[in-house]
Amino acid sequence: MLIKENIEIITILSVLDQVLFPVTLYFGLQYTSSLNAVIYMAATPAIIILINASVFKEKKLKIKKTHLSKI
Repeated sequence: MLIKENIEIITILSVLDQVLFPVTLYFGLQYTSSLNAVIYMAATPAIIILINASVFKEKKLKIKKTHLSKI
């Protein structure tokens, strides 16, 4: 399987993601305002979806309606 063949690479990328993202965020916070940091954090999921759609040609995500949508 694809995952079993590349488990080392997947593990390294997972660890780097969990370490490098907060480090770069905190480093950047020294040079910008908290408002810019909030905008950056809020925009991150949307940017990831756009990258997945353009690079990996993923189709639109289907969002299920939940009980929260009635609030």
